[in-house]
Amino acid sequence: YRTRASDAIETHLFRITQEALTNIARHSGAQKARVQLEAGPATIRLRIEDNGRGLGNHDLSRPSLGMVGMRARARHL
Repeated sequence: YRTRASDAIETHLFRITQEALTNIARHSGAQKARVQLEAGPATIRLRIEDNGRGLGNHDLSRPSLGMVGMRARARHL
């Protein structure tokens, strides 16, 4: 028997996943994406990966609003 995470946690995880998949579809050129969610008694790990071209030479000191939002949600959790 597993209990569910709170609605707030589930919403943050959903929105992070949604933004990541949107970024993959718009920018990566990927043919495949993988979403993996592992939940333990005290931790939750969300991993999203694709076979796209990566961030390349993007200026990581000035991330996009989508990346900023995903990081903020992850920190909140």
